[in-house]
Amino acid sequence: MDAKQTVSMAMLGSALNKGGLGDVLPKETLQSVEAVGGGLTVGDDVQLEIVVTTKTADAAKDIHKSINDGLKHALVTLGLLATQQKELEPVLDMVKSVKTTAKDKTVSLKGEVSGELIEKLLKAVGAGN
Repeated sequence: MDAKQTVSMAMLGSALNKGGLGDVLPKETLQSVEAVGGGLTVGDDVQLEIVVTTKTADAAKDIHKSINDGLKHALVTLGLLATQQKELEPVLDMVKSVKTTAKDKTVSLKGEVSGELIEKLLKAVGAGN
């Protein structure tokens, strides 16, 4: 855990199996997770970092691939929608900032939203008026 984070969390992988995530993620994926940790840092910008530790390196690769596939799908979908609805462009930029890496039994997901992008998002939803 990072003391600089505004919000941080940690949980054992076994806790994932007890929640409703089994309806969203394959049971094999949930069972391969040993721990999840991460946090949110809020300042002039907002940073997100999540680290998933798995039981095997192959499980980490599978989770990494699933996350990347989901991000690619989101980028394509948002890209198409943003051509028709310009207010979605900040959301598209936000998804573009998310990066994942896998090393050994660890998958890391990091994203950052700049203060400027937060302002654009607020204006897009009408909160900046």
